Amino acid sequence: MSDRLVKIKSTANSTVAVSDPNLNIRRIWTARGMEHAIPFDTVEQLLWSTGFRNMLESGTLYIDNMQDKIDLGLEPQGTTEPTNYKVLNNSQMLTLLKIRTPEEFEKEIKTYPIEQINILIQYAVANEIAEPQKVAILKEITGKDIVKLIARKHEMAEADKIQKEKEAAYAREDGRRV
Repeated sequence: MSDRLVKIKSTANSTVAVSDPNLNIRRIWTARGMEHAIPFDTVEQLLWSTGFRNMLESGTLYIDNMQDKIDLGLEPQGTTEPTNYKVLNNSQMLTLLKIRTPEEFEKEIKTYPIEQINILIQYAVANEIAEPQKVAILKEITGKDIVKLIARKHEMAEADKIQKEKEAAYAREDGRRV
Protein backbone atom coordinates (compact mmCIF):
# COMPACT_ATOMS: atom_id res chain seq x y z
CA MET A 1 0.00 0.00 0.00
CA SER A 2 1.37 3.38 -1.01
CA ASP A 3 1.29 6.64 0.90
CA ARG A 4 -0.04 8.52 -2.12
CA LEU A 5 -3.24 10.45 -1.40
CA VAL A 6 -5.84 11.69 -3.87
CA LYS A 7 -7.72 14.87 -2.97
CA ILE A 8 -11.37 14.55 -3.89
CA LYS A 9 -13.54 17.66 -3.82
CA SER A 10 -17.32 18.02 -3.71
CA THR A 11 -18.88 20.30 -6.31
CA ALA A 12 -22.42 19.73 -5.07
CA ASN A 13 -24.43 22.15 -2.97
CA SER A 14 -25.58 19.25 -0.83
CA THR A 15 -24.19 16.44 1.32
CA VAL A 16 -22.36 13.69 -0.57
CA ALA A 17 -21.24 10.42 1.02
CA VAL A 18 -18.99 7.56 -0.04
CA SER A 19 -19.02 4.43 2.05
CA ASP A 20 -17.57 0.98 1.41
CA PRO A 21 -17.14 -1.28 4.45
CA ASN A 22 -15.03 -3.72 2.44
CA LEU A 23 -12.47 -0.97 1.81
CA ASN A 24 -12.88 0.46 5.32
CA ILE A 25 -13.80 3.85 3.89
CA ARG A 26 -16.47 6.37 4.84
CA ARG A 27 -16.23 9.98 3.77
CA ILE A 28 -18.87 12.69 3.87
CA TRP A 29 -18.67 16.00 2.05
CA THR A 30 -21.12 18.49 3.55
CA ALA A 31 -20.44 21.54 1.39
CA ARG A 32 -19.36 22.57 -2.08
CA GLY A 33 -15.56 22.83 -2.25
CA MET A 34 -14.97 20.52 0.72
CA GLU A 35 -12.05 18.12 0.15
CA HIS A 36 -11.02 14.75 1.52
CA ALA A 37 -7.71 13.01 0.91
CA ILE A 38 -8.18 9.31 0.19
CA PRO A 39 -5.36 6.80 -0.40
CA PHE A 40 -4.70 6.24 -4.11
CA ASP A 41 -5.12 2.47 -3.79
CA THR A 42 -8.53 2.94 -2.17
CA VAL A 43 -9.66 5.31 -4.94
CA GLU A 44 -8.57 2.71 -7.52
CA GLN A 45 -10.81 0.16 -5.81
CA LEU A 46 -13.69 2.62 -5.39
CA LEU A 47 -13.71 3.20 -9.15
CA TRP A 48 -15.16 -0.31 -9.50
CA SER A 49 -18.20 0.93 -7.59
CA THR A 50 -20.87 2.22 -9.97
CA GLY A 51 -22.04 4.83 -7.46
CA PHE A 52 -18.61 6.32 -6.89
CA ARG A 53 -17.80 6.32 -10.61
CA ASN A 54 -21.16 8.01 -11.33
CA MET A 55 -20.36 10.75 -8.79
CA LEU A 56 -17.12 11.45 -10.67
CA GLU A 57 -18.75 11.25 -14.11
CA SER A 58 -21.60 13.55 -13.11
CA GLY A 59 -19.18 16.06 -11.61
CA THR A 60 -20.58 15.69 -8.10
CA LEU A 61 -17.10 14.71 -6.90
CA TYR A 62 -13.97 15.99 -8.61
CA ILE A 63 -10.24 15.32 -8.60
CA ASP A 64 -8.23 18.48 -9.36
CA ASN A 65 -4.83 16.82 -9.80
CA MET A 66 -4.42 15.93 -13.47
CA GLN A 67 -1.72 13.31 -12.83
CA ASP A 68 -4.00 11.50 -10.38
CA LYS A 69 -6.78 11.48 -12.99
CA ILE A 70 -4.42 10.12 -15.64
CA ASP A 71 -2.98 7.45 -13.31
CA LEU A 72 -6.51 6.39 -12.34
CA GLY A 73 -7.47 6.08 -16.01
CA LEU A 74 -9.98 8.92 -15.83
CA GLU A 75 -8.18 11.08 -18.41
CA PRO A 76 -6.02 10.04 -21.39
CA GLN A 77 -2.22 9.94 -21.12
CA GLY A 78 -0.55 13.23 -22.08
CA THR A 79 -3.63 15.31 -21.36
CA THR A 80 -2.96 18.68 -19.75
CA GLU A 81 -6.52 19.99 -19.57
CA PRO A 82 -9.54 17.99 -18.37
CA THR A 83 -11.48 16.44 -21.24
CA ASN A 84 -13.52 13.63 -19.64
CA TYR A 85 -14.14 15.07 -16.17
CA LYS A 86 -14.69 18.82 -16.06
CA VAL A 87 -16.11 21.18 -13.45
CA LEU A 88 -16.91 24.87 -13.55
CA ASN A 89 -15.52 27.43 -11.12
CA ASN A 90 -17.23 30.77 -10.47
CA SER A 91 -15.15 32.74 -13.00
CA GLN A 92 -15.82 30.14 -15.72
CA MET A 93 -19.55 30.29 -14.95
CA LEU A 94 -19.53 34.09 -15.17
CA THR A 95 -17.63 33.96 -18.47
CA LEU A 96 -20.08 31.43 -19.90
CA LEU A 97 -23.13 33.38 -18.82
CA LYS A 98 -21.95 36.91 -19.60
CA ILE A 99 -19.21 36.82 -22.25
CA ARG A 100 -19.62 33.76 -24.49
CA THR A 101 -21.88 34.08 -27.51
CA PRO A 102 -24.95 31.83 -27.42
CA GLU A 103 -23.31 29.59 -30.04
CA GLU A 104 -20.08 29.28 -28.01
CA PHE A 105 -22.13 28.80 -24.85
CA GLU A 106 -24.17 25.95 -26.34
CA LYS A 107 -21.11 24.18 -27.73
CA GLU A 108 -19.17 24.46 -24.47
CA ILE A 109 -22.02 23.70 -22.07
CA LYS A 110 -22.63 20.35 -23.76
CA THR A 111 -19.13 19.23 -22.69
CA TYR A 112 -20.07 19.43 -19.00
CA PRO A 113 -21.88 16.80 -16.92
CA ILE A 114 -25.46 17.52 -15.87
CA GLU A 115 -24.50 18.22 -12.23
CA GLN A 116 -22.23 21.03 -13.43
CA ILE A 117 -25.01 22.43 -15.64
CA ASN A 118 -27.34 22.43 -12.61
CA ILE A 119 -24.70 24.29 -10.59
CA LEU A 120 -24.44 26.81 -13.45
CA ILE A 121 -28.21 27.33 -13.24
CA GLN A 122 -28.01 27.87 -9.47
CA TYR A 123 -25.22 30.40 -10.06
CA ALA A 124 -27.28 32.22 -12.72
CA VAL A 125 -30.30 32.40 -10.39
CA ALA A 126 -28.24 33.57 -7.40
CA ASN A 127 -26.63 36.31 -9.52
CA GLU A 128 -29.79 37.03 -11.53
CA ILE A 129 -28.14 36.45 -14.90
CA ALA A 130 -30.78 35.63 -17.49
CA GLU A 131 -29.62 36.20 -21.08
CA PRO A 132 -32.62 34.96 -23.11
CA GLN A 133 -30.84 32.74 -25.65
CA LYS A 134 -28.71 31.06 -22.97
CA VAL A 135 -31.77 30.62 -20.73
CA ALA A 136 -33.47 28.83 -23.63
CA ILE A 137 -30.45 26.55 -24.17
CA LEU A 138 -30.33 25.62 -20.48
CA LYS A 139 -34.09 25.06 -20.39
CA GLU A 140 -33.80 22.73 -23.39
CA ILE A 141 -31.05 20.72 -21.69
CA THR A 142 -32.47 20.58 -18.14
CA GLY A 143 -36.10 21.67 -18.29
CA LYS A 144 -35.34 24.42 -15.76
CA ASP A 145 -36.36 28.01 -16.54
CA ILE A 146 -33.93 30.52 -15.02
CA VAL A 147 -36.35 33.43 -15.47
CA LYS A 148 -39.06 31.61 -13.49
CA LEU A 149 -36.53 30.57 -10.84
CA ILE A 150 -35.39 34.18 -10.42
CA ALA A 151 -39.04 35.31 -10.17
CA ARG A 152 -39.68 32.64 -7.51
CA LYS A 153 -36.58 33.84 -5.61
CA HIS A 154 -38.03 37.38 -5.58
CA GLU A 155 -41.46 36.12 -4.49
CA MET A 156 -39.90 34.19 -1.60
CA ALA A 157 -37.86 37.22 -0.55
CA GLU A 158 -40.99 39.38 -0.60
CA ALA A 159 -42.92 36.76 1.40
CA ASP A 160 -40.11 36.67 3.98
CA LYS A 161 -40.17 40.47 4.22
CA ILE A 162 -43.95 40.50 4.75
CA GLN A 163 -43.68 37.75 7.39
CA LYS A 164 -41.02 39.71 9.30
CA GLU A 165 -43.17 42.85 9.16
CA LYS A 166 -46.15 40.91 10.55
CA GLU A 167 -44.04 39.46 13.35
CA ALA A 168 -42.76 42.93 14.21
CA ALA A 169 -46.33 44.30 14.26
CA TYR A 170 -47.52 41.47 16.54
CA ALA A 171 -44.58 42.08 18.84
CA ARG A 172 -45.43 45.79 19.06
CA GLU A 173 -49.05 44.94 19.86
CA ASP A 174 -47.87 42.73 22.69
CA GLY A 175 -45.70 45.58 23.99
CA ARG A 176 -42.43 43.84 23.26
CA ARG A 177 -39.42 45.56 21.82
CA VAL A 178 -38.43 44.44 18.35
